[in-house]
Amino acid sequence: MASGLQAFSRPSAATWTQMFTASTPIVVNISATNRASSQTDVSIAAVPNGGSRGPEHEIEAGTDVAASAVIERTGIVLNTGDSLHVNSANGDVAFGIWGVELS
Repeated sequence: MASGLQAFSRPSAATWTQMFTASTPIVVNISATNRASSQTDVSIAAVPNGGSRGPEHEIEAGTDVAASAVIERTGIVLNTGDSLHVNSANGDVAFGIWGVELS
């Protein structure tokens, strides 16, 4: 059972990026760190295996993150093949995922 760091990404501005796909059932946490000197918006979506990302999958939608601040969402349970997608308005947000595999 693997635990710990799973994925890190700093996607381009206003670009949805598939950041992580679960290879086994897992509980993860995700952080979004705004590295810029001004506020920005972030969005995070949890997409089920075989699905296409849509508004119904967003667990954060245009959430304001202050300059040099971080938000975290914890306890996200993913099944095999489920994925997390991220987006930031300014392209200066570092996303990190860590967690514990369940099998």
